[in-house]
Amino acid sequence: VNSQSISLNWQTALQHLQIGGERTYGWGRLTLVRCEGDAGNLSWGEGWEWGLDEYGLIRITANAEARLPVHALAADAHPYQAVTPLQGPVEPVLGWERQQGRYALSRRAVIMYEPGAQVPSGFSAYLHPWGWLYLCPSVRAE
Repeated sequence: VNSQSISLNWQTALQHLQIGGERTYGWGRLTLVRCEGDAGNLSWGEGWEWGLDEYGLIRITANAEARLPVHALAADAHPYQAVTPLQGPVEPVLGWERQQGRYALSRRAVIMYEPGAQVPSGFSAYLHPWGWLYLCPSVRAE
């Protein structure tokens, strides 16, 4: 499987883009004015290959030394395993969770390598639906 066979409906997703955590203040409503490009030619640049594993998960491999364009899991976060040690800074990442009928900050930070971390040739990881990388699922639902 090559990158041309992975179809991401990013143009439709951009219609629902929200910046910031609140809907009532801040950036306000955003509207896609123009979107150019071909989602069939999804690429992170030279040296990256995309493919699907037997479970339909997106696996990304670096064929040469490269820099990450996204966050990558630096410490295990059940059920996901961290990527092998990379060279680059790490940072805690928080999100919003629904707790007792309202939204609140995550109770735990997830430790991630920052985009730009150096990866060795042969680096391989899975792409999480939220856009970050992990080594492999430590528990796979059957």
